[in-house]
Amino acid sequence: LAAEELPRLRAALPEAEVAAARPGAAFVIMTHDHALDFLIAEAALARGDAGYVGMIGSSSKRAALTSALATKGMSADRLICPIGAAGPQDKRPEVIAAAVAAEIAAALL
Repeated sequence: LAAEELPRLRAALPEAEVAAARPGAAFVIMTHDHALDFLIAEAALARGDAGYVGMIGSSSKRAALTSALATKGMSADRLICPIGAAGPQDKRPEVIAAAVAAEIAAALL
């Protein structure tokens, strides 16, 4: 599918969508807002049964989320951030997308 054909979820309460997902679901977090990213990541990690939780970002963004979760007694151990980092060190969106798809497949299969 072309990018414009992929389903996109638009929800007023994304954490409710996370809670409603089936066990083993994969969550790829790529919003325009760090606070929203953190809210969704926290909800996905709190489930304890997610097959994959990945977030676009940097090592400093991961550190900030790790610290925020620690204050709530939670761990970011299962969080992949930045997504696609285990793949080729290439900044092209299509290469990053392929690396993320490989991460998700490895986690779910």
